[in-house]
Amino acid sequence: MKKTQRIRALPFALASILTIAVIIPAASVGAQGYQPSEKPILIPRGEYVRQMINDEALVNVGYRNANNSVGGEWMLLEVGMTVFKGHSQNITRDAFALETPDGKKIPLATQAEAQANTGALKALSRRADIQREPINYFPAQAQAACWIGFFADPGNPDHGLPFDEFGLSTETACMGRLFFNVPDGIEYGRYYLHVKLANSELAVPLNVMTNQQLKQAKKEYKAYVKEQKKKAKEAKKQPE
Repeated sequence: MKKTQRIRALPFALASILTIAVIIPAASVGAQGYQPSEKPILIPRGEYVRQMINDEALVNVGYRNANNSVGGEWMLLEVGMTVFKGHSQNITRDAFALETPDGKKIPLATQAEAQANTGALKALSRRADIQREPINYFPAQAQAACWIGFFADPGNPDHGLPFDEFGLSTETACMGRLFFNVPDGIEYGRYYLHVKLANSELAVPLNVMTNQQLKQAKKEYKAYVKEQKKKAKEAKKQPE
């Protein structure tokens, strides 16, 4: 049976995330390479970017667009994925689900649903092209780019046909956009992107924040980055 690996009961503030989740300093991860972890590791990569790692895979999620879509019925998430050695697998569209703050599970939209709402998704995609953060945080060995193409590009349908499955290996860094229809409208609160893998399931926490909460999160993220840089600097001074 697959075990869902998630960080539960996180307050909005990043400081609380850092005390509850297992955190690897961003600088040391980049220097030493990403290592699989028996316990899920959550790494904040910005106010709107979360990275989660377990012993099977690495998942990056960017959600600035979602935070700017409160009240709307469509959520766009930027997602990047790779797997560790020995865990090559195919990922299908039913591997993704969105959990709302009240605990409802929403499946990934179908291509038919996306086509029926081309106007709304096109507007979201255009905004995401302008306002976005990088999600290309991958191990050095993941150098072959691949597309998570569950949806045709709403703004450029000639870019390629959508498909229902893509392959992951240690050499591939797959990225793409996911769309979820939220019938009751996007609200402030904690969402989870559930990612079902071959042997486990990750639940990546995403906080849709008010302006006040965002201001606090920005302050705490800056403090976190400063602290990680300090730790990385001190680590270099340590004797071998």
